[in-house]
Amino acid sequence: MTEEFGSSPADIKAAIGPCISKCCYETGRDVADALRETLSGAAEDCLTAYGEKYLTDLKEANRLMLLRAGLGDISVSEECTSCSSDKYWSHRKTTGHRGSQAAIIANGTRKGND
Repeated sequence: MTEEFGSSPADIKAAIGPCISKCCYETGRDVADALRETLSGAAEDCLTAYGEKYLTDLKEANRLMLLRAGLGDISVSEECTSCSSDKYWSHRKTTGHRGSQAAIIANGTRKGND
């Protein structure tokens, strides 16, 4: 957005919506290594060793990447799509059976005459 539209990161608001959360997202060393390469030492805030696997916090990883890009106004959903599979579709929970989700983002303020 900064390159294409000239946006200032300080003016950008971000939202990380419901997704699989650390409580349910078990990954291998490959994901942990990729996060360490991307986030350096901060990756450890997103990883909890679980035997030879890791419980991985994608929400925190994305939040950290947005912070590094200069954004400060970041909202993070607490909901886990795997824990709340009655409400959200989850690839992991359904073992790959496809579903779909959609989101609409709208500015709640209007400028001009109402």
